[in-house]
Parts: sequence; C-alpha cells; structure tokens
Amino acid sequence: MLSAFTARTASRVASRSAFSARLSGLRSMATDTIPSDKEQQVGPRKEEMEYVEKYGEDYFNRDSIMPDEGMGTLANPVMIPSSEASRVIGFECPTTHATFYFSLEKNGMLHYVKQLGLFFMLFDPKEISEQTA
Repeated sequence: MLSAFTARTASRVASRSAFSARLSGLRSMATDTIPSDKEQQVGPRKEEMEYVEKYGEDYFNRDSIMPDEGMGTLANPVMIPSSEASRVIGFECPTTHATFYFSLEKNGMLHYVKQLGLFFMLFDPKEISEQTA
C-alpha cells in the first residue's frame, strides 16, 4: 500500500514538473507587442483582408441589390456579381417579409424566383472588365 502511494506521488510530481517546463517555454515566447488585427486573423477573414490589401476592393460583396425597373425579366435578368463558381443569395419576400435563400451557379443558366417573379444570373465582374479592356 505504501508503494502504491509512493508511485502515485512520484507520478504527480513528474507531471507537475513537465507542466512547469512547458509553461516556462511559453513565457520565453512572450513579447512586449500586441499582435495587430491582421496578424491574428485566420480562414475566410484572413483571405478577405489579404484580397482587400492586394486589389483594393471587397472580397465578399455584401451590398444589397435593388433591381432597376425592367430588370429581372427573361431577356434582362438581375445580374449578380461573384468571382466564385457559385453564390448563395438571400431575398426578402415582399408579402411575408421572410428571408429565403437560393444558390446561383456560374453556368450561364438563369434562376427564376417565383415569390419575386424575377430571373437572376451569376457573372464574374473581372471577366467583363477583361473583355472591355
């Protein structure tokens, strides 16, 4: 019984000393400066910040689109800009004010939203600017 107690105590002392060693290693890594917002970002937020810095424009377009009169027809669909292959679009139903979502694919096909009675199409704004240049 005494040997079991001694073994447990030795195990606790060993784990505490290992923890202290790791903690002292962390203390040596500390600096006097606080990292900037950009240095702390990861994932999509980091991609967005790098894109804005490189191109000077928003990576994710969050602006709402209000179609002009006559837009949304089969001949003149509402054009949604996106540099990605697909994009999720949300709209507010004018009757119920509920938000509905649908996905647009960049395949040249139109998407009809029955609640709004409008046609939508996804396009890449960079492709259009390259064609006009």
